[in-house]
Amino acid sequence: MLALLGALALSHGTVARPFAIHDLLETENIGRVLVSPSQRWLVFERQGAFAAMPRQDMLMQSEVLRSSPFLVDLNKPGPARPLPGTSVGTILYAFSPDGARIAIGRLRGSSWQLGVVTLATGRVRWWNLSPEYAPFAKTLEWLSPRRLVLITERGDTLPWWFRDGHPDGSPTQRRWSATRNGGPTSVTVAGSGRFLSSTPLPPLKELREVDVVDGRQTLLESGPFLAIAQSPDHRQLTEILAGPIAPAPLAEPLSPMTSPWRHRLRIRNLSDGHSFDPCPACDVAGTPIWSADSGIVVAFARNDSAPWSQAKLFRIDASSQQTEPLATFGVTPTVLGPPMMPPSVALAWPGEDLLIYGRRASDAASTWFRLANDAVPLGGRVADQPPVLVETASCHATLVRSTDLWCLEGSTARRIASDLAEVVRDQSFTNGPVVGLDRSGHILWPGYPTDPTLRIDDADQIEPATTRLAPGLALVRHRTPNGVSSLDLLAHGRRVRLTRLNAHLADVDPVQRVALHYRLNETEVTSWLLLPTGARAQKKLPLVAIPYAGRSYTGTYPTDQMADSGTYYTNAQLLAAHGYAVLLPSMPIVRASDQSPLPFAGQLDPAVDAAIATGQIDPARLALWGHSYGGYSAALVASETDRYKAVIASAGLYDLASLAGVLTPASRASPETGLTSLVMYGWLETGQAQIATQPWGDPTRYVLNSPFFRADRIHTPLMLVAADWDIAPVSQAEQMFGALDRQNKDAILLTYWGEGHVVGSPANVRDLYGRIFTWLANCLDGSNPRISSVGAVIAAGQEGTPTSRPMLRENKP
Repeated sequence: MLALLGALALSHGTVARPFAIHDLLETENIGRVLVSPSQRWLVFERQGAFAAMPRQDMLMQSEVLRSSPFLVDLNKPGPARPLPGTSVGTILYAFSPDGARIAIGRLRGSSWQLGVVTLATGRVRWWNLSPEYAPFAKTLEWLSPRRLVLITERGDTLPWWFRDGHPDGSPTQRRWSATRNGGPTSVTVAGSGRFLSSTPLPPLKELREVDVVDGRQTLLESGPFLAIAQSPDHRQLTEILAGPIAPAPLAEPLSPMTSPWRHRLRIRNLSDGHSFDPCPACDVAGTPIWSADSGIVVAFARNDSAPWSQAKLFRIDASSQQTEPLATFGVTPTVLGPPMMPPSVALAWPGEDLLIYGRRASDAASTWFRLANDAVPLGGRVADQPPVLVETASCHATLVRSTDLWCLEGSTARRIASDLAEVVRDQSFTNGPVVGLDRSGHILWPGYPTDPTLRIDDADQIEPATTRLAPGLALVRHRTPNGVSSLDLLAHGRRVRLTRLNAHLADVDPVQRVALHYRLNETEVTSWLLLPTGARAQKKLPLVAIPYAGRSYTGTYPTDQMADSGTYYTNAQLLAAHGYAVLLPSMPIVRASDQSPLPFAGQLDPAVDAAIATGQIDPARLALWGHSYGGYSAALVASETDRYKAVIASAGLYDLASLAGVLTPASRASPETGLTSLVMYGWLETGQAQIATQPWGDPTRYVLNSPFFRADRIHTPLMLVAADWDIAPVSQAEQMFGALDRQNKDAILLTYWGEGHVVGSPANVRDLYGRIFTWLANCLDGSNPRISSVGAVIAAGQEGTPTSRPMLRENKP
C-alpha cells in the first residue's frame, strides 16, 4: 500500500511532505453508523473538516457541528449520497422499527430541532421541538413505524450538551448586565447539610409522543428526565429521572463520576399512560434491562443511604409491579466503571435467561454467568478482558476473549472464531463491534467467510464500523499510515467504497513507528517511538516524550496519534513533522503515598532509555509535553529530575489541595445543571490522582504530590498553557507560574481566552504550536538562553524546527 501511494504521488508530480497544522484542521472522520431493521438502508455521519465548523469555540461539540448524514441503499450498494433534506450540523437518532424512516436532529443557529426523513421518498419533516441530546444516554425511542417518544427541552432551550463548555452557553453575561443596570438580582445559591435544599434542582423536561405521519404531539409528563428505554414489545418504557440531591457519604471514597442527584426509576405503560415507581428510595445505576418477553426489568440500585458497595440487582415484575432482590445463586455482580466512569454492572438478556458478569466468593476472577435454575459460568476466565458483549452477524451476545470469539446465546458458550492473529474492537462506534484478522492478515468477519480481496498491509489498520448487517455483508474502515481512509462495504464477495476521507493527506510522509519492549518493575511493557520519515539518515534526534500517567500501550499502535485522529493537543504527527522523535511511554497507574511523590520519573526513565538504545535519539536533547493529567505528570517529573531540558504542561493541575471542591465554569454559572463541587474530590480520591483521602485526612500526601509545593525543585524551563473556560481551573496554572516567578525561574504562562480543556480555535492552535516549536528549539538547542522570542506570535511550520529540513508554509485558512 505504501509503495502504491508513493507511485501515485510520483505519477502526479508531487513530493511527499510533512504533516502540517492545516492538515489537522481539515481532518475528517466517521461518526455514528446505523443499519435499518429491514437491512435496506445504511446511514452514517460524515464529520467534515474542523476548520469548516460554523463556530470555533465549541470543540467539545464538534462531532455535531461537523456532522452530515449520508445514505447507502444496501439493495444497490454504491458510493454514499447525502441523506435528503439534511445539511452540516445534523446527527442521527434512530430508525423506525420497519426501517422506513429515521429520526434526526439538527443545529440551526441557537435552535436544536427534531426531524424525520422518509427514506423511500427523501421527504423530511421538521418539528419545533428541542429533543434532548446526550451522547451517553438514550433519549428517543420509536414505538411503531409512525410513533416515537422522546425527551424534549421546554420551549426552544438548547440541550445542556450544547450549552456546556463555552462562555455564551452560560447566563454569565446576562447576570453581569443585570448587575451593571442595578437589577434584577444576579446571584446563584448552593447549600450543604441542613441547607442542601438551597441548591437548585435540575430543570424540568418534557416526555412527548409524536405521530410522525399526522404531526400530532402528546405531552405525557413533565419532569427531570435523563434517559428512557423501551421494552422489546414497544408497549412499556423505563425512565430515569433526576431525584433529590445526594449527600456524599464521608466513609466511602468518591468517584469523579458521582452524580450530584439520586437517579430514580419509573416504569410507564404506554397503552394506558399509567406509571409506577418500583423503588422510590433507590438510587439506580446505569440503564435497567428488559427481558425478551417484556415482563421483567432488572435494575442495579442501592438504598439512598447505602454506599455503592452494598448495591444489589433487583427484579421488577412490570405487570404485578412487585420488586424483589434478584436471585443470583451466590454470584456477586462485578461493579464496573469507577473510578473514571459511573458505577454499573454488565448484564445481557439475549434469550430466555439473564447473563451477568460477576464472581462467586470462591472465584479468583470474574466471568459471565447464565442465570436459570442456577448460575452457570460461561466463556472461561475473562478477568483480563473487557466484560462487554457485542453483536456479530451470527450471534447477538458475542464475547471477545483473547484471540477467540464466543457466542453466549445457547445453554453453553459456543466458540465462533478462534486463533485469530488479532481481534480489533472499535469503541468509537455505538455497539462496539468486533472483527478478526487471520494469520495471513485477511479479514475474518464472524458469520462470513474470509474475504480474499481485503488484506491488511503491515502498516495499515482495519476498524469495524458496524456488525448489524445481514450475512454476506460487512462494513469496515480502512486506514493508511498517512491518514487517508475509506469506509468500505464487503458485499457478497465484492468491495464497494462508500466514501473516502482525508484525501488531503495522500502526499503526507507517514512517520516511522517503532514498538519498544522493555521491563518496568519486573513487568514487560510496550511503549511507542515515532520517528520522522528519513530519520535513519539524519543525525541523532531530539526527543519529546508525551507522558500520561495511568495509560499503558499494547502492540497495536494507538489510533489517537494517527495522522487522521484530529488530536489537537500533544499531536505526535506535528512534532515528528518538525523533526522531533516522539515517545508515547507506558505509565501504569500507581497509588499516591505520603512517603514520596508519585514515581512518574521512574516510570519514564526505562521508556526513554529504550528509545535512546535505538541509536536514533540524542540523550542531551530531551523534552516533555503533557496535557491534562499528563500536564500534571510532566510538572511532577520536572520536580523529580533535571534530565529534561524543556517541559510543557497544558491544561494541567498543580496544587491538589486547592483543587478540591472547585466548580467547573459551567457549574459555577448554572448550578441547576449539576453542582460539581464534589467532582474534583472524586478525581482526587479515587480518580486519576489516586490520593485516596481528603486534604484534611492526610495533608502531607497532598503536599508531597503537588508540583506547586515542589516548585523549589524545578530547574527545567517550564511552559504552562491554560484557558479561562477549562475544567482544569486557570488559577492552577497561575499558581504554578507564580511559584516559579517568585524564584525568578525560567517559565512562561500562556492563557487562551474563550477556550476550554483543549485549545481549538484555528488561530489559537497555530499560535500555540508556533510558540511550542520555538520554545523547544530554544531550550534544546540553546540558541536563545533567555527564550525571549517566545513572546512573539510565530507562524507554525516556519520557525522552531531543530532540523534543517524546510517546512511547508501554511497556506490555508
